[in-house]
Amino acid sequence: MAMRGATVRTKLTLTTVLVLAVLYTALGVVVQVSARQAIMSSVNSELLQMSAGMRRGMRNRPPPPPRPGVGPEDHHEFDRPEFHGPPPPQDPLEMRPRAVWDAPNNPRPMQKTAPLNPEAVIHAERGKETLATVTYKGIPVRVLTFPMVGADGTIESVTEIPYRLDDIDKTLDSLRRTLLLILPVGLLLMAAASIFVVGRATRPIKQITEETAGFEASDLSGRLRVVGSDEFATLASTINGMLGRLQEAFEQQHEIIVQQRRFTADASHELKTPLAVIKANTGLLKPGLAKGSNELESVTAIDEAASRMARLVQDLLLLARTDAGQLSEQFKPVDLVSSLGHSLSLAPCPGKVGFQNMDGNPHVCGSGFALERLVTNLVDNACRHTAPDGHVWVRLLEKGPKVGIQVEDDGVGIPEEHLEKLFDRFYRVDEGRDSSSGGTGLGLAICKGIVEAHGGTIEVASQLGKGTTFTVWLPRA
Repeated sequence: MAMRGATVRTKLTLTTVLVLAVLYTALGVVVQVSARQAIMSSVNSELLQMSAGMRRGMRNRPPPPPRPGVGPEDHHEFDRPEFHGPPPPQDPLEMRPRAVWDAPNNPRPMQKTAPLNPEAVIHAERGKETLATVTYKGIPVRVLTFPMVGADGTIESVTEIPYRLDDIDKTLDSLRRTLLLILPVGLLLMAAASIFVVGRATRPIKQITEETAGFEASDLSGRLRVVGSDEFATLASTINGMLGRLQEAFEQQHEIIVQQRRFTADASHELKTPLAVIKANTGLLKPGLAKGSNELESVTAIDEAASRMARLVQDLLLLARTDAGQLSEQFKPVDLVSSLGHSLSLAPCPGKVGFQNMDGNPHVCGSGFALERLVTNLVDNACRHTAPDGHVWVRLLEKGPKVGIQVEDDGVGIPEEHLEKLFDRFYRVDEGRDSSSGGTGLGLAICKGIVEAHGGTIEVASQLGKGTTFTVWLPRA
């Protein structure tokens, strides 16, 4: 869970360090166990070799002469040589053979010492050899207990050979401390090496990310560098192939859009003349027709349809010019106060439109005709969706290097789900409306095109039953 938000480089580094730490710990345990086994095997071998030499010497030794006046049958368990004086001092853990038990009929009785492993002495009396580790006064001792067999095959005594293990344990403890001391240092070195190695391994990913981030939707001609023949090179080649296909698709789409815009502009331009002829002829026919006649109604319907079509053609032509970037060819300083005044004089509801100007006389660089069309469309849209006794306010705003035009009404408002698509072409909030009752659906699309052509932005805020506010921000000239 803690690594969920980490980068791939961090995950690889931590995983590598964790794996190496586990391997190092396992290796330390194996070294400890192997070292102890090797040392104990050497100790056991040394003890067994010593016992084997003693047994060979015992078998090859001639039998002792009989004691004067005592035959073998006269020996019993209390027959032991008498030792006069205290025994010589002897380290019970000194590595040398010593007798711990004599058979009752041992012809060569030996001076005995207390056994270190009494249980092994019992087994040795029965002819079994025992190799075990015991503790004597807190000191670990490896003890070999074995029977001494005479030439006649009888057990004469039991001997044990001790081997102190405290020095071995100290050596193993020193080895353990050394491994524990090396562990953090080794982990730090492994972490540094992992960071370096992982960094070099993931460098192509960073390179691919940086180069891919530099591509723009308008220009996909660039390609990633392909270095080597590993998986990252394959990834870069795959991305290059995808970019090539996208570029080809975008070029085809762009060509289609250019052709559509050209067709729209050409068709709109070509339609202006016949529509003007229709309007001229209907204008000539209407005065000569009787009022209430069918002919007058037909001519009037034709004239109104031609007027709506003329507005649609003019809107399409303006959109085509906006898409083609032709508006910028007419840019010049524009007095917004004068331009707004002229636009408001053409408002369909001048009685309910109010104008609020800020102090000063701001200018923008743009097309006066296009800006007047922008304000006219916004005011016309506000008037159309405001009650007869409603109000529309037009304001000039200022924010740093930008000048704002705000159109606010207290009309019916716009549902929130329609705000995102409000500036789409031919989109209507009320799908039941047509061009005769609610416009062509191009007014706000034209507003957006004009604003973007001037390097500005347009915003909308609305509440049902309270009204709608459109705010346009343009760079100050």
